[in-house]
Amino acid sequence: MNPRPQRVSIAAKATIIVLLLVLAPVAAVLVASTLQTTAVIAHERRLGANAVSHAVATASELPLAVGNVDELTAQIDAIIAADAEIVFVEVLDAAGRRVVLRQRSPDGQPTSEGDPTDRSDLLLASAPIINQASGDSLMPEETPQVRNRNLGSIHLGIGKRAMQRAQREAAAASMAVMGLAVLVIVPVIYLVVRRLVRRMNVVLDAADLISRGETPGRIYDNIDDEIGRLAAAFERMQAAIGERDEQMREFNATLQSQVEDRTRDLEHALALAEAASRAKSDFLANMSHEIRTPMTAILGYADLLDDADAPATQREECVSTIRRNGEHLLAIINDILDISKIEAGKMTIERIACSPARILEDVHALMQVRAAEKSLRFTVEIAPDVPPAILTDQLRVRQVVMNLVANAIKFTERGEVSVHVTASDGRLTFAVRDTGIGMTPEQLARLFRPFTQSDETMTRRFGGTGLGLAISLRLARMLDGDIRVESEPGRGSTFRFTLAAPASADAPALPSASPNTPTAPTQTPAQPASIDEASPLCGLKILLAEDGPDNQRLLSFLLRKAGAEVVIAANGRIAVDTITASDAPRFDVILMDMQMPELDGYAAATRLREAGVHTPIVALTAHAMSGDRDRCLAAGCTDYLTKPIDRTVLIDTVRRHAAAAAPTTAPTTVTTNAPAAPTLPACHSDSATAANSTMRAA
Repeated sequence: MNPRPQRVSIAAKATIIVLLLVLAPVAAVLVASTLQTTAVIAHERRLGANAVSHAVATASELPLAVGNVDELTAQIDAIIAADAEIVFVEVLDAAGRRVVLRQRSPDGQPTSEGDPTDRSDLLLASAPIINQASGDSLMPEETPQVRNRNLGSIHLGIGKRAMQRAQREAAAASMAVMGLAVLVIVPVIYLVVRRLVRRMNVVLDAADLISRGETPGRIYDNIDDEIGRLAAAFERMQAAIGERDEQMREFNATLQSQVEDRTRDLEHALALAEAASRAKSDFLANMSHEIRTPMTAILGYADLLDDADAPATQREECVSTIRRNGEHLLAIINDILDISKIEAGKMTIERIACSPARILEDVHALMQVRAAEKSLRFTVEIAPDVPPAILTDQLRVRQVVMNLVANAIKFTERGEVSVHVTASDGRLTFAVRDTGIGMTPEQLARLFRPFTQSDETMTRRFGGTGLGLAISLRLARMLDGDIRVESEPGRGSTFRFTLAAPASADAPALPSASPNTPTAPTQTPAQPASIDEASPLCGLKILLAEDGPDNQRLLSFLLRKAGAEVVIAANGRIAVDTITASDAPRFDVILMDMQMPELDGYAAATRLREAGVHTPIVALTAHAMSGDRDRCLAAGCTDYLTKPIDRTVLIDTVRRHAAAAAPTTAPTTVTTNAPAAPTLPACHSDSATAANSTMRAA
């Protein structure tokens, strides 16, 4: 474990730092000054030594020139006696031979004894001795060259004690100045730092109080320096922290409230999700019941039909029951597909001219049978202000009105069901009234939810998928409309379906829509007068591309019974080979299943169009979702029928396209890889019998 570091106060740190910053330059200046002083002393001493050596050389010129050694010695002794710093004087002749050596003895008198060999502690100086005698020279006869000759040199040594003493005195003076500076500066610095630190401690104490959540109050008043501004900043920080604390408390309170609200919302959403999950589970259970019930009837009555000894009336009843339950299954499938398309955003709405009266005729014709089965009075009334033609989606309007009427009949045990249509400001209102069981406000709140009915007991009592009203409401809103409900338990209900329906200048006499007709309207061409209505497809040759054996038998039976000659191809590849063979006969219409092995209907139609085949191609598909028709037409198909195929729609579609293409369709030949089906003579009087025989044989 690392030892805890010792605490050093800011005052001590600041004092040390300031001392270093102040005394270091002072010490440096004093050291530099001392060094400079000692250097000057040494330089001056050297200059003095040189001056003495030149003076001795001048004094020694004449005695040395005349060879008077005693005079020369006397002069040197006088010089040594005059300057106590001279240690020795040595005179050399021009040849470098010593002439005189005089040095100071320990008692201070000049002497010739000894030889100063250690001269390291002496300041040495030397000068040449030149004969510079003038006109008053003792030897005037000498020439100038003789006068200026080198007589020798003089060497002397001067002691360093005086110089060193002077240097020590200079250094001592510098140290004294340094000590005085320290004695003056340190207390001043300490007092200044202490005052600053004391003021900083006040700020630090205030910061410590703020950190503990306490309020220190006013720190300094009217002090405009750095510490004063720091104190003012702490006061502003204290105020800001107080404001933030208050905001935080408010935020926490708001957050707590939001958390509680979100918790309630999540609990509510969870309850709704659990309710939706239960509703879907109930829906699946109900759907299983709704599908298995008619399937039980279909399979059971199919077994009864298999009894060859059953009377004709029983067999007719079996066929009727199978057809009714099959239509019920188809309605369930259509509801599931519709709600799937709507929730996926794939449902599209058309705006074409149609007749409100014709829509109501279709609804009345289809619903009258159901109403009669329950002994209900069913009436339809159209107000005079309803235009003869409007712009809307005829199929979807008919579907919504049909759902509302079917719902009213289902929940009405006695009395009547009525439909009243009015118009106002470019909008139509279909009011569907019944005298049924009615609904409570709680039931109304759940009425338009998918996968559920207004009450679970209603599902058990009346059956149904619980999708009809949900689909109707969403379709109504897609038609720029809405559905409103008024109901009272025991006294019936009124559903008002309102939609945008601007009047159209056209007054079409359009045939009623069928669930198997294409989404886009097609114009039915006039039929030739020579067509036999008992055999509407008389003389037509049709290629049926279908991989399912049951569908092959059913569709070929229907077409042959209508008088057509049928060739079967088991997949798309066989169909393409059959049509494009060099010896293939002419086909009037091609019926193309879109889901086949090896080569599906989409690819087969595309290849036929690329090969230049113009024969009408009618797509047969079990896909009824939005976009399936467009995909078929994009592949090259002429028209589109959904399975299960209605016999009347199938025959009308084939006859219409054969008649439209007859003038322009080029002759083609046929060959097939499928097993040859028995052919019938064109328009044979016993075509129905032959078709029945073929159906049984298949």
